[in-house]
Amino acid sequence: MGCVSVIRAKGLPDGSVHGNQSFPRNSNLRGHPDGQIRLLSVQRPDSVREMTSEASVWRKEYSIETTATPEAIWRLFSEVPGWKHWNAGIEEIQITGPFAAGTEFHMKPPGQETLTSRLVEVRVNEVFVDETRIEDLTVRVTHRIETLPGSSRTRIVYAAEAIGPGCEEVGPLVSADFPEVLKNLVALAEASLPV
Repeated sequence: MGCVSVIRAKGLPDGSVHGNQSFPRNSNLRGHPDGQIRLLSVQRPDSVREMTSEASVWRKEYSIETTATPEAIWRLFSEVPGWKHWNAGIEEIQITGPFAAGTEFHMKPPGQETLTSRLVEVRVNEVFVDETRIEDLTVRVTHRIETLPGSSRTRIVYAAEAIGPGCEEVGPLVSADFPEVLKNLVALAEASLPV
């Protein structure tokens, strides 16, 4: 299935979109004559309270276990230019600074324009979170590394959270490829294990 990336969502002060999400072509996202992608048939909330109510939040987690160490996984997470080796939704990617909270990276999905993403939380060998804002909708993806107690195995968790209008439509679209991305990440992390 083809994907349309979210690029330059109108309404943000800097005109950027944060995160690394793409959406299937049959979703309710459509191009606009000015080259921006718009969410269609999503109602704006009447108040901030309504927007942040539990009814306006969608969450889903995916996880996979591996023999790779947290350090091996983190090495792949923190080497942003290498993400394209395990995430087929990335053609080109560049980071503007250190792999740290507040740093932006620019990502080009295959056949799409480049978008800007922002890291909002980074803890070495534990977690990083990126965030995407699309008008009144916020999508956060948490990438956690968990050491399994009493085991030499590690769990990688991708947790998606969409907050705001349209979250129940957009959330599943954002996270649809997570199982495949996790599988590819684990294969690469395990291939780097010493023999």
